[in-house]
Amino acid sequence: MAQTEVVYQSSNGDDWLVERNASGEVVMVIHRANRSSGGTETRRLVEDFLERGGGGPEVAAVRTQLDRKF
Repeated sequence: MAQTEVVYQSSNGDDWLVERNASGEVVMVIHRANRSSGGTETRRLVEDFLERGGGGPEVAAVRTQLDRKF
């Protein structure tokens, strides 16, 4: 069963979550836009999310989670 956890909340109200598989590995990154932006949820495989690059705090938060297992 997959588990999700919020790993970063931006100052504008966006949430960034990771989804872990049954083995505790991060497999998906979920971005939930704030309500004023429409509240859209975007799901990306973790590899695709990291491949797009960028050095934002949400990327750093996801990278930190890659080393953690539950």
